[in-house]
Amino acid sequence: MACAISVLLVDDHALLRKSLHRMLDDDPELTVIGEANNGAEAVELARELAPQVVVMDLAIPSWTVFRLPDTSCGWRRQRRL
Repeated sequence: MACAISVLLVDDHALLRKSLHRMLDDDPELTVIGEANNGAEAVELARELAPQVVVMDLAIPSWTVFRLPDTSCGWRRQRRL
């Protein structure tokens, strides 16, 4: 689908990432474009892939969502679910 929403998954648990990926793959309006297992990888992939949505574990060891604005990658936290 040309208008699919691009999604980056970030979690340090591979099983959870794979499960979310499979679940999101069932929705034709969503496309998972990348997966990261830590915050540093998330920032790198976000810069490279420019996802529209980032689904991120807020409790990744040694990284918090509150540090993301300091990376100057242009992220804006719009909604926290």
